[in-house]
Amino acid sequence: GRGRCGRSCCAGRCKDRAHGPGSPPRPTITEQGYGARWRAVRDPFIAAHRTCVDCGAPSTDADHAPTSRRDLLAQGVDDPDDWQYLQPRCHPCHSRKTAAVDGGWGHAKPTA
Repeated sequence: GRGRCGRSCCAGRCKDRAHGPGSPPRPTITEQGYGARWRAVRDPFIAAHRTCVDCGAPSTDADHAPTSRRDLLAQGVDDPDDWQYLQPRCHPCHSRKTAAVDGGWGHAKPTA
């Protein structure tokens, strides 16, 4: 299949991080706020919360939930990475939740 950039080479995983023709490049993970500081929060959180809140599998991801990091920042939260804003999830559950609830990977964010 074709990726969002319109080329068949990337099948949705565009190497130049473009969302589509004429779109600006997507920010890097660090530019999105998930750099060394985030890893210093995430790793101990996962070590302390070992099971996924959705399925009980070992947790691998610290998920901003129920409110996304982007929305927490928009609300003026001083530290959106505080543990009170995180939930432990396995990677498959985190991916499903991000796509369904947070509007991730180009999915429309549900409206309340």
